[in-house]
Amino acid sequence: MRNWENKKNTVVVGVSAIDVDDHSDHGGHDDHSDHGGHDDHAKHSAKVDDHSDHGGHDDHSDHGGHDDHAEGAFEWAGKFQLSKGSYKWSFEKVDGEYADPAMKMVILKSNDIEGSEDLAKELLGSKDSISRKNNGTLIASNKAFILNFDQRKESTVFNVDIKEDGQYIFFTEHMPFEFEATQHFFKDVLNSDVEPIAQVPDEGEGHHHHHDHGGLDPHVWHDPHNIIKMGNIISKNLKKDISVFNRGDRKLISERFKQADSLLEGLDSWIIEQVSSIPEENRVIVSKHKAMEYYGDAFGFETISLLDFLGDSSSLRPENISSTLKMLDEEKVQAIFPEQIPASKLLRNLSRQSSVPLASNQIFVDGLMMDGNTVSVAVHNTCTIVDSLGGSCDKESGSNLESEWYKLSD
Repeated sequence: MRNWENKKNTVVVGVSAIDVDDHSDHGGHDDHSDHGGHDDHAKHSAKVDDHSDHGGHDDHSDHGGHDDHAEGAFEWAGKFQLSKGSYKWSFEKVDGEYADPAMKMVILKSNDIEGSEDLAKELLGSKDSISRKNNGTLIASNKAFILNFDQRKESTVFNVDIKEDGQYIFFTEHMPFEFEATQHFFKDVLNSDVEPIAQVPDEGEGHHHHHDHGGLDPHVWHDPHNIIKMGNIISKNLKKDISVFNRGDRKLISERFKQADSLLEGLDSWIIEQVSSIPEENRVIVSKHKAMEYYGDAFGFETISLLDFLGDSSSLRPENISSTLKMLDEEKVQAIFPEQIPASKLLRNLSRQSSVPLASNQIFVDGLMMDGNTVSVAVHNTCTIVDSLGGSCDKESGSNLESEWYKLSD
């Protein structure tokens, strides 16, 4: 993302994503005031320009796993153009077991996935559902089906009866690819594969449009020196609206910004110290999306986006999963970092098949924690990463930095 600091929209998005809390309990929000030119940050400034050629990720926000089948949750939705007739939907054991002993499915006659999500979630969350076993028949219905998998068989097959030509959307509690071992999950009467014309993989709450960053990693704020640069731009614009004769307010802005600058420099040093406790060969951050590259560049990590290996929704096939498992083994990855708890079924499945553990805590890549501030996110993410990769994080000193940041709004 070259010259992002000269693009106002980029700066506004970055700041709002990391500092949207107004700290009402502390008398205001984090206020970065002007601290001058920062010539001593040249080393870090160059990092901001290093991401123009990084591939983007697909818009697959991670909304948590569905092992507990949370009310109304779905993990996958696929839209199919189907002719009247009979079809087969199969579920196979993978590595000797089904991904779950049962799963809910909703079938709606519709051409709009997003417009059908509310109804699908309502039906999936309802107790008024229809139970089906092996060879049972499924139809478009205003009730969800509970699909019970035959543990005695290597595969469980359901008949899908389409009453009329049209577009149909299938909402499922698990990704159908998790049940593929030897064949495609959906076939017609000629045993030919039937592919969706549109799908939303791993999207439990239907926000699949929120994570499209147009081929770039915009998460610049994960490097504290980039927050300093964003604050510098904000403070200069604030001063444009203040008379040069109003020395009191201009001085207040400058002093506040210098305090913020000092704290962010301290945060940067603190992160470097924590990361130094991780064995060098373990410094690999694996997450679902391309979101930690600025953090990795700043603090010496290799960063890997799983979607770079899994591909887009239309290519999320067993062979892609196999190449991902091979990568995790070759890189000797120590942990996979979920971006939401509980982790998605996809990440759980990759963790199980690769024997690479999931980090016990999520990393916050797109905004603030429920209770916290800008520094809280950096401290939490750093301790999660350090502790998961064989290091030792000093959370107490990190908490002190968080407290100092809150004081800026006093």
